Amino acid sequence: MNCKTTQNGKSYKHGESWCVNNDAGGNGNTDNTVGSRFYKHICINGEETLEQCEDFRAEECIEDKINGFSQAACKVNRWQDCTSQTSKLNCENEDKRDCVWREGIILQALQNASNDEEVTGTCFAQNKPGFNFWADKETSNLCSLGNVLCVVKFEKGLFGSEECVDNCDCLDKENGWKKVSKKWEAGAAKICSMLGDCGPSKNWLDQEGYRRGGYNTVVSDVDEDD
Repeated sequence: MNCKTTQNGKSYKHGESWCVNNDAGGNGNTDNTVGSRFYKHICINGEETLEQCEDFRAEECIEDKINGFSQAACKVNRWQDCTSQTSKLNCENEDKRDCVWREGIILQALQNASNDEEVTGTCFAQNKPGFNFWADKETSNLCSLGNVLCVVKFEKGLFGSEECVDNCDCLDKENGWKKVSKKWEAGAAKICSMLGDCGPSKNWLDQEGYRRGGYNTVVSDVDEDD
């Protein structure tokens, strides 16, 4: 009545259950890929059956062992108020939400709305949500939290030359300060993708979409009075 050969290559006893996730990314570290989903597998009378957790990662699978007997369950993914937490203590309160704190990563949109409160990091979902991004307007609102404005300042010398003095890492010096720095761009895009199915994400088979990028960068001059 036991299951000696299962999808993950392990053996289980009759009545045991365990978690399986088809995901090229990583679980619990904001690295889930588009289309990935949690599954609960069960050994019943020598047969491996599965129960799908809710799509778009609205549910996640949790697993534990009781006296060596594996038990799993689908539970609600409580990610909705992660980004509104401004401290590590509140962010990682497992009684209320399923989030992880990233010190040193600061979303510009949240910093502007913090009412002068010092913000030292950002709270992200442990398993970021999937979005119905092709039809859902809410998706645009959530992904827009990853928007960032970098104002690079230059000072003019006595003979008309210009020297970069602030936020110089945002632009590429080798291209005459006319293009966005690849390093800065990659960092900003990574933060965007940590919010959910936003930015340059890959699917659960580790394949990129047929549309490249997933975001836009614009370089423009700003008047001194702006």
